Amino acid sequence: MMSPMKIRALVLAGAALACLAPSAFAQTVLITNAMVIDGTGAPARQAEVRIVDGKIDSIGSSGSIDPRDHVIDARGLTLAPGFIDTHSHHDRGIFDHRDALAAVSQGVTTIVVGQRNPPRSTSPRTPDTAR
Repeated sequence: MMSPMKIRALVLAGAALACLAPSAFAQTVLITNAMVIDGTGAPARQAEVRIVDGKIDSIGSSGSIDPRDHVIDARGLTLAPGFIDTHSHHDRGIFDHRDALAAVSQGVTTIVVGQRNPPRSTSPRTPDTAR
């Protein structure tokens, strides 16, 4: 069983790669030997993930490594898509902590806010949300 720390480290690395601008990639990134959880509900499987211009280009096992590829050996680690936090209270502090480090360090890439009843958000109100 993989430790939660290793899972978090690889998810965080994936999130960091996803946040970089495409121009930041001078070369293709190839993540090898990762146990990939693809978000479809299928069991984890060992695969390569190729990232070109900051976007996932392929998932599988091409077997070919270009000498210009930046290769990351993820042996013993799990690679997963970002997670959606569907119940959070981040709307009270997200504007003060725009890096959302507490969420990102757990692999969260999307936060749903404003679910309190009654809403007590510090987010700016618009006419359609004001009561």
